[in-house]
Amino acid sequence: MAKNVILGVTIETNRDDVAMKVSRAPPSKRPRGFLGMENEPKMVTHETIMEFDLDVLEEWDAELNPADFFG
Repeated sequence: MAKNVILGVTIETNRDDVAMKVSRAPPSKRPRGFLGMENEPKMVTHETIMEFDLDVLEEWDAELNPADFFG
């Protein structure tokens, strides 16, 4: 992948039933697209926050391991 590319994903909820009211992209499938990309720079955003389970979102963020670009 090009060095000036950052992969990004937005996760507004971990509850597919909530997200499917406004989107056709179930949030439970989005993190899986990043797995296996450990060597690629990536970011995760949470916007616009809908109903969510904080423990699940924290687990997904830890598993995705987004890069620290500003450290």
